[in-house]
Amino acid sequence: MSDTLLATKFYIPAALPNQVIRRRLLTRLDEGLQGGNRLTLISAPAGYGKTTLLGEWIRRSRFSAAWLSLDEGDNDPARFMSYLLTALRRIQPGIRDTEFDPAQLESPHSALAPVVNSLDEIPGTVLVVLDDYHTIRNQTVHNAVTFLVENSPAHVHIAISSRADPPLPIALLRGRGQVTELRQNDLRFNKQEATEFFSANPSLELSAEDIAALTSRTEGWAAGLQMASASLEEQQDKSAFILEFTGSHRYILDYLLEEVLQSQPESIQRFLLYTSILDQLSGPLCDAVIEGLIHPVSSQLILEELEHKNLFIVPLDNQRKWYRYHRLFSDLLKGRLGQLYPEIKPDLHQRASQWYENAAAPNQAIDHAFLADDPGRAAQLIEGAAEATFMQSQVMTFLNWLKKLPEDELRDHPALSVYYSWALLWSGAPFELLETQMEQSGQLQDHSARSLPLHSFLAIYDGEVNQAESLARQALDQLPEEERLLRSLSNFILASTYLARGETTQGIQLLEKTARDSQRTGNVMIAALVLCELGDESQKHGNLHQAENFYQQALELATDEQGQLLPVAGKALIGLGDLSREWNDYRTAEAQLSQGLSLTRHWSVLGAFEGYLNLVMLKDSQGKRNEADQLFSQVQELAYQFDASEVDDFIVEMFAARRNVYYGNLDAVHEWADNLSRRGSKSPGESSKVEDLLQARLWKYENAIIVRLFIAEGKYSKAIQLSEQIIVEAKKAKRVFLEIDVEILRAIAYWKAQSTDAAMNSLTVALNLAEPDRFMRVFLDHGDQIFGLLEHAQRAIEEPRLQAYIDQLLKAHTSKQEKLLVRPGAKPKEITEPISDRELEVLRLLPSSLSSTEMATELSISVNTLRSHMKSIYAKLDAHSRYEAIARAKELDLL
Repeated sequence: MSDTLLATKFYIPAALPNQVIRRRLLTRLDEGLQGGNRLTLISAPAGYGKTTLLGEWIRRSRFSAAWLSLDEGDNDPARFMSYLLTALRRIQPGIRDTEFDPAQLESPHSALAPVVNSLDEIPGTVLVVLDDYHTIRNQTVHNAVTFLVENSPAHVHIAISSRADPPLPIALLRGRGQVTELRQNDLRFNKQEATEFFSANPSLELSAEDIAALTSRTEGWAAGLQMASASLEEQQDKSAFILEFTGSHRYILDYLLEEVLQSQPESIQRFLLYTSILDQLSGPLCDAVIEGLIHPVSSQLILEELEHKNLFIVPLDNQRKWYRYHRLFSDLLKGRLGQLYPEIKPDLHQRASQWYENAAAPNQAIDHAFLADDPGRAAQLIEGAAEATFMQSQVMTFLNWLKKLPEDELRDHPALSVYYSWALLWSGAPFELLETQMEQSGQLQDHSARSLPLHSFLAIYDGEVNQAESLARQALDQLPEEERLLRSLSNFILASTYLARGETTQGIQLLEKTARDSQRTGNVMIAALVLCELGDESQKHGNLHQAENFYQQALELATDEQGQLLPVAGKALIGLGDLSREWNDYRTAEAQLSQGLSLTRHWSVLGAFEGYLNLVMLKDSQGKRNEADQLFSQVQELAYQFDASEVDDFIVEMFAARRNVYYGNLDAVHEWADNLSRRGSKSPGESSKVEDLLQARLWKYENAIIVRLFIAEGKYSKAIQLSEQIIVEAKKAKRVFLEIDVEILRAIAYWKAQSTDAAMNSLTVALNLAEPDRFMRVFLDHGDQIFGLLEHAQRAIEEPRLQAYIDQLLKAHTSKQEKLLVRPGAKPKEITEPISDRELEVLRLLPSSLSSTEMATELSISVNTLRSHMKSIYAKLDAHSRYEAIARAKELDLL
């Protein structure tokens, strides 16, 4: 038989042109070999580079290698053994020259013991590669390979590549720690490897964003990247092509059809096509979708078999209950379903919608109702899910649903009208559109009371405090107890009216009660919103650590069971980001603010407004004026677009004036101050009218900017006089943050006026107020003009506590370079244990806006596994949150 053997089956594949060296995978293979593992199993779908990786491993190693490429004909045991022995003889001539009688293989011990003994005589490490093992179905061959794996000498190692797990004792070997396994997820090209792959073809000229998009779209599938590269050669607009790159592209289509789909039995093909409408797959869900369309089968067993065959299916949990198809494979299946069975698609979506409704998963039920082209059912489902959707702060989700509904469906479901008005408000829709919708809501019978909280909200935003209180009380009187969302909103607005009038104790008590009630009723959005408001109040009162505690509570509350942050969590992150900025921890602040803004855009334009202001302050503190200017332009645009109130316009104007003082544009500040005079800005003592309360609240902050202007112009006596008035009002309102800031301004004015003792008195007051919570930027943002004052205070103030605090401020001030500044009191720690390759993949996703669930999906691991990796990362980086981990990783150049 040896004369008929194909020599090409023994050839180790040559390196491909511009082949990417998979160093992280080669390291895994080497570690398994050095650890004495008996078997290496590389199991993944077609086109994942299994053969290429084994060939590269052999070329880069010093061991002897016997290579055998298998095919269908090797299911003949005698033929298989002839090929195997011939492959072994290529590295050790003389290994059992006699031919096998197939009957001998029924007893592997007697047949293969001489082979094993011969292997023991080969010096050095020996690698036996069985490539394309998925072609083997003969149990006698499997028994022979099992014998070789279990009995070969320690220096002989078996490596198998296969598209499906072979029926070998893998679990037993795994339990003994004797197998190295590389699977689909391991073989995916990461961004670095994809960049190296495309960089080898400089004519493509792909940007980092283009490469990242292709890597994500192909899920790192080597064949997908190669086909994309070939396709791109023909494209003029490569970025546009990448955006449209799907499984329907002819190269991908041909490959998947020939290599995967058409090789399956007819029943499996139909299962794949019918279930392609699902983003996620489970046995019960698939059963509901295919019922009566395919001969009775167990979908769970099919899914497990598809996974066993590595048929482009990805498990989403450790229990193998939920799966998804590879994105490009899914694209192919959906396209084929539309071509072959277009009439059945609506029915499939209806079935999925009904299953999700029964499973209490309204989002998916609504999505499938729309895909089934059944807006009536979609409207009914949206109406039932409206309150719960808002209580989860999924405002943009709700708004997107309503945009898909025909107008007649909206009219037929009047309960949606009030929620639509709230969604328009929070999304920053033009006030004219909002007014029209509110009028329609108010005219609907039995729905006028449900409109009251919205009218109250708008009143307080417009400074009409008494009217807001009256409307909120009416709403609480008229709304039934089951209206959990609207009653909570009314209480929140009522508390805000107390705070607007300076009735702080009463306002905070109502906020605390509202937070407790909202948590008890599952109203996450309002509970988190109220906790953030308590955090804001604590921050204004100078209790930064208390504020941090409130924001952290809100963040934890706004995290769902899958570890995904809800949109309202963005407000908590924005609050935490502002605290991190105040504590001079720039990188943590930027991570928190950036993710907070990303989340908030799905909830409320009002929250984004606050986040942008904080980010502008951060960039100004870092000396990045151009970035700050660009961000501030976005803030101004947001304020302009949100025309339901003028308050945001006043705040933006005030903020611009403060920045103009900082950057020396004093003419613009004078113009703003003149506008204040024309508008009639009043101090709290000038008027008792309720309508003037808002202006009275702004008066303190506006005049703090005037104090800055006076100092910049050398009008120190005016600065001192005005600062004294502000401090009186700040103390009355218990605005400690403002009091610290203005005491610093007064100290600077005295210092420049050469009244040293008075300057030291004011600075000491500010230091005593600020030291317990370790304020930093409130001092440092005054720049060089605070430096000399602090240096003098270091010598003049004898109290050790304040001396240490001043020393900390001076060290922070003199640190001009951009580097990580940790929170006061924290000591940077060197990393004690290296980050593994898998942990590094997780770490690189942390700065993104992806939730835990989305990161797990991206990495094709379970959420629990992801959390284990994150816990390990936190421990190694000495971090206690995602944001600290990001900052620490950047400090160590891991990101």
